[in-house]
Amino acid sequence: MRVFLSSILIIGLIGIAGFSFAEGTKVPSDAISVDSQAKPVAMDSQDYKGVVINTENGLALMSGDIDYLLQGEKLEDLFGKTVSISGKLIKDGLTNTIIVAKVKVEETK
Repeated sequence: MRVFLSSILIIGLIGIAGFSFAEGTKVPSDAISVDSQAKPVAMDSQDYKGVVINTENGLALMSGDIDYLLQGEKLEDLFGKTVSISGKLIKDGLTNTIIVAKVKVEETK
């Protein structure tokens, strides 16, 4: 009986300690400035036209002399096709990546 009561007591203390440590730390409202709060970023979409090619880094859009890596869903079916792509361009050093928002396959003549 003592073992049972001791077990219940220990489990209760662990539960109470868990709730105590789980409580978040409150930051005083005067410590937060309006400038430090995250603001939503609007996605500026641009249009690009070219042929989708396969590179060692993944699918890319070849537009003139420039290759843009493509990032998005269900792009595999575009390989070898001429497309118009709308999306956001991200420049990272030597790499240009387009986050694809919309794709239109151009008809071949």
